[in-house]
Amino acid sequence: MIIPLQHLKDGVHDFSEVLAPGTLSFQRQEIYPDPLEVTARVHRDGDSLRCKVSLKTTAHYTCDRCLDPLARPYAERFELLVHLGEETWDSTDDEVVELPADADQLDLTDYIIEHLILTVPMKVVFTDRESDRCTICGRDGAVRVFGESGEKSEAKEPPVDPRWAGLQSLRRPEENNGSGTEES
Repeated sequence: MIIPLQHLKDGVHDFSEVLAPGTLSFQRQEIYPDPLEVTARVHRDGDSLRCKVSLKTTAHYTCDRCLDPLARPYAERFELLVHLGEETWDSTDDEVVELPADADQLDLTDYIIEHLILTVPMKVVFTDRESDRCTICGRDGAVRVFGESGEKSEAKEPPVDPRWAGLQSLRRPEENNGSGTEES
């Protein structure tokens, strides 16, 4: 998306564009095979601009637990501050973009691509927080406690070293699972 700056007057301006799939070229673009809706609200005040950019599309992931595909709505926002002119702002903020005073356009393409890439989760596991089950296949997330069939396994606890057995009585009642003494 390109914002024309040459004749942009002070005030608030809205821009929108729908980018066809494949328009943006970046690594892992297969996650976003649907059209990308980009809207930008630009507030110009002299030599400075504040751009609020919204992105909407559908993200297509593969669950790392069950390997099934899943499409999720993707809606994110980011903001850029743009300074036009010879003077440089004393800022270490990554969201501040400096352009020469005679710049005639602001190209948001690189910032859109950067945001799409950085919002891809490192590990994609879709679980219901209450039941810890995969929302796609229904598998239980507690593989250590439950077997693959979903039924609780009767795993025996390893024998406790007699030298440490006295420490069992110091555990909280909910940790004791019925063994040891309860505090009053």
